[in-house]
Amino acid sequence: MALSAPGDGVLTKWSVHLTLFFFMFGMMLQQFVGQNMILYKICINEHDEDTCKDMSSHPTVQDGVQVEASKFIMLQMISLGLPSAFSTLILGAASDQFGRRKIMLLTSFGVTLFTLSVWYQSTLAEMSVVIVVLGGLATGVTGGIMSFIGTVTNYITDVTPAEERTATLSTVFPFMGIGAMVGTLSAGFLESTFGFQVVLLFSFCAELIALLFVAFFVKDVLPPKKDDQTKSILSEIKSGASVLFQDNTGNRKRLLPLVFSDVVNMAFIMCEGSLMMLYTNRPPFNWTSNAFGFYAAAKQVAGVLGQVFGTGIIIKFIGTQNIQTDFTILQIGVSMNIVVALITAFSNSSVMLLLAIPFCFLAGPAQSAGGSLTSKLVSSDKKGSYTAFTSFITTFLAPMISSFYNQLYSSSVTSGNPGLVFIIHASALMAVVLLLRFGKQGLEDDETYKQEQGKGKAKVI
Repeated sequence: MALSAPGDGVLTKWSVHLTLFFFMFGMMLQQFVGQNMILYKICINEHDEDTCKDMSSHPTVQDGVQVEASKFIMLQMISLGLPSAFSTLILGAASDQFGRRKIMLLTSFGVTLFTLSVWYQSTLAEMSVVIVVLGGLATGVTGGIMSFIGTVTNYITDVTPAEERTATLSTVFPFMGIGAMVGTLSAGFLESTFGFQVVLLFSFCAELIALLFVAFFVKDVLPPKKDDQTKSILSEIKSGASVLFQDNTGNRKRLLPLVFSDVVNMAFIMCEGSLMMLYTNRPPFNWTSNAFGFYAAAKQVAGVLGQVFGTGIIIKFIGTQNIQTDFTILQIGVSMNIVVALITAFSNSSVMLLLAIPFCFLAGPAQSAGGSLTSKLVSSDKKGSYTAFTSFITTFLAPMISSFYNQLYSSSVTSGNPGLVFIIHASALMAVVLLLRFGKQGLEDDETYKQEQGKGKAKVI
């Protein structure tokens, strides 16, 4: 693992790990408490405080508030997602030219502004559409979450030998999962103790800490170039598109399933927290915010443990570590997410819903495998521009699909079948599994992996 060098201070050695931890900790606090804030503010405008604090006892009120809340959530996702689709197109390619840290700094700054806008929203008497849109735009035009995670992934793979990438990502990315777990687990307690405003201020402070780690402790990285010529950003973007659509090495059919998988996963991630909170707040579950927090944290713990230990277990069981192995790990992970979605859709009790948690363990390694697989199929000098182009596709389509999921949930609530959205998501994941199987065909040996091994690591500056 080459994220640090001899003589680096403790904070520099752990800068990427801690950046991911605070970044996700702040995001989960914001998502969890911000969601409850939206529900409460919508409810309190039309109903008394006792009703709003116990909406599960008033199903008609609950249905109306959930439908209205989903509209604000959808507006937030669109105002954030669509601008970020275009900004990531430029920023990913720019990271190849100007270094990964500068882009990480910009995207982290945008997310920090977003959490500040959500905190300000909590100080208002009612929901403001203007603040919702401005907060989303602040994040979107600076790259958004997708661009931040993609740049961090490229940063790690730039400084890590090809044969160590899956293992390295599986040790660094868990800090993102731990941050999400701690944020989710503590959100309910912090909210009940301090209230919306204080917890959302905590969220802003966590994002500010992540920003400071990037600014002062993360080293900058320039990926190795094949020649000494500096390309324009436009040519970098074209280069990224050519990898996906004009590739003559046979990797195109392997990369396209990965892009489709990213679109489906990101679309659901964008709305999962809000949908699951609304879903479990209804009969037959009637969960409190704290109960949902423990459930979400348990799933995240299982996913983190899967990343840390599951990856090694699967590799040891298969006996080899190459592109085929990464494809297999990814297929297993997506298949486990199908099981989780179906359990969620058909659960008729809290106990049955809890059965989804163990399957998150085997789903955990998929994230590391996906990042490793892309780094082996795409040359280092095109990685940023390729990530920019595919992030554009993902961030352009994912908000649309996520909005569809939100609208579907709103409609299914009134029709008495709120689990329908999870069935639809499971169907989309089944298509991902089939495409991954298609992409895996013909991999007799790992030539791309061997070529990537000989390219050397990135220059740390």
